[in-house]
Amino acid sequence: MLTAPSPPSAVRDLTRQFGDRCSMHGVGRALSPNTRIGERLFWSLLVLAMSIWALHSVLSSIRLYYEYPVSTVITQDFSPPLRFPGVTFCNMNRMRKSKMSNKTYDIINQALGWSTSDTRVELTRQIKGLLDSLPSHRAIAAGHSLTDTLVSCVFDSRICGPANFTAFFNPVYGNCFVFGSNLLSVSNPGKLSGLTLDLNAEVEEYTPLASSLGIKVLLHDPRTMPFPQDAGFTATTGQVTSIGFTEKRVEMLSEPYSDCLTEGYHPRLNIFSQSGYLYNRESCMRSNFQKQLMKVCGCCSKWYPCDRKLLRELSSKKISGQTWNESTMYCVVPSLAKDVTYRSSQACYLTQLQQIGQIDLMSGCPQPCSNVLYQTTVSASHLPIRDLLFFERQFHPNLATLERLQRQPSIVRVEVYFKDMLTERMVAVPVLDGNKLLGNIGGQLGLLLGFSLVTAVEILELLINLATAAVLKLRVAQLSTVKVGRDNQDSKEGGNADNEKERGVDADM
Repeated sequence: MLTAPSPPSAVRDLTRQFGDRCSMHGVGRALSPNTRIGERLFWSLLVLAMSIWALHSVLSSIRLYYEYPVSTVITQDFSPPLRFPGVTFCNMNRMRKSKMSNKTYDIINQALGWSTSDTRVELTRQIKGLLDSLPSHRAIAAGHSLTDTLVSCVFDSRICGPANFTAFFNPVYGNCFVFGSNLLSVSNPGKLSGLTLDLNAEVEEYTPLASSLGIKVLLHDPRTMPFPQDAGFTATTGQVTSIGFTEKRVEMLSEPYSDCLTEGYHPRLNIFSQSGYLYNRESCMRSNFQKQLMKVCGCCSKWYPCDRKLLRELSSKKISGQTWNESTMYCVVPSLAKDVTYRSSQACYLTQLQQIGQIDLMSGCPQPCSNVLYQTTVSASHLPIRDLLFFERQFHPNLATLERLQRQPSIVRVEVYFKDMLTERMVAVPVLDGNKLLGNIGGQLGLLLGFSLVTAVEILELLINLATAAVLKLRVAQLSTVKVGRDNQDSKEGGNADNEKERGVDADM
């Protein structure tokens, strides 16, 4: 340790000793007494400039660290077996013609047939809104059933059936069915390891409300609620629709790097969590729509889960002079058609459906931190005549062969398979984490000043010695003051004694 010199020359001697022994570049040249004044000035300015540069670099690194920037690393992993996606399919026709009265069918057919394009859109919207007034059990019974739709099912070269599907009701397409909700996996790519479905679209049951002919197909994470009205493909009748896909995983960083949500149910934002579905933005959007109905209309859509406690909290306003009660928790309840509250809530519900495009449903719906996506390639080809006749013979056994060929085919074949077993991963990583920050700071200080942890200890040692020297100097000053005071006091007392002695001598004389 540096020896603290006598107080008068403490600072000068300590700085010279520090310059001789310091490991930081340039300091010795700037503080050495053997260096000419011009050289000392040059090295002093150089060390000062490098210190300012290093300080700026360190502060920039710290500022960048607290901005929490991220970069994306893209990799491809080969890691079979892979989880097979959920495959949801729905008939494009929501209600079967045979479940609609002839009078109702004729009215709808004439209304839509003679209307202009703009009027047709509005009429279709109103009619579909009225279809929501059907009780749930009647709406499900009026749709296409799984037993009538599913002709054959093969997965991974094994026969599958209705037991492998989960049914749910979609407000746009009616009855929909999900394959793969029990989390199946495959080890090989290609059609033999994929899913092949032969489906009966029942085209003779189509009504004028159907927007197109065929089956809507959606690939999705089997752990999340499917919304086929937002995405997917339409498989046309009489054709083989092949959907090859690869898996893509997107992994984001949670706070403080982003506001994404970690994987989970998040029931506050996801009303489908009570059915066992994980959170995603689509489920959050529907949750926001349900909450919008609760706030504005004081009721719930019966096609989405309804939280009674939340409804009671949000629907505090009165509707048509009456407050909400549990018997009218849904916006469309046919048994209450004569009730004033029901008519008001139904009108409000239809209005909200029409204005759904103007509502910011994405508000308050952060991205999930982990996403599974499927990049698809879709191709289609016509079914062979032999296969068409085979299926039409099953669907219409009483028709002649010529009649079967003249009919619009009802069969739809869908093939879903992995194109390869590679998984593309897009992973967000911090641009600057704690270790990189320390590395940047150390690199800048080392490059510009030759500064290291040892240098920091040397500077700390200098500061301790300077503080010690300052304390000693202060102590010496205090002691000197006390000594001078005592000397003055002694001199004064000695002078008084001499005066008294002189006065005594004079008196004797």
